[in-house]
Amino acid sequence: MNRIEEIIIEKRPNLSKSSISTYKSILKSIHGLAFGKDIDIDIKDFDDSHSILKALNEKPLTTRKTILSALFVITDNDIYRKKMLED
Repeated sequence: MNRIEEIIIEKRPNLSKSSISTYKSILKSIHGLAFGKDIDIDIKDFDDSHSILKALNEKPLTTRKTILSALFVITDNDIYRKKMLED
């Protein structure tokens, strides 16, 4: 199990396996958009809300909300929650 999955399960133990897989996929994808696909994922990277939100501007609204939800779960960063509620 990788660190992203561990954190998701820790913070949302009742999520289904498919939801956990979706969140992992979403987080890997947005990390690639924000920091480059060749960069290894460091959980701390998701705290860089400026870079993440800039990358999210390219995504459609419905997709953005799902991504923001996954980001909030993994970081507890209120910036992501507020942005999700604004969209």
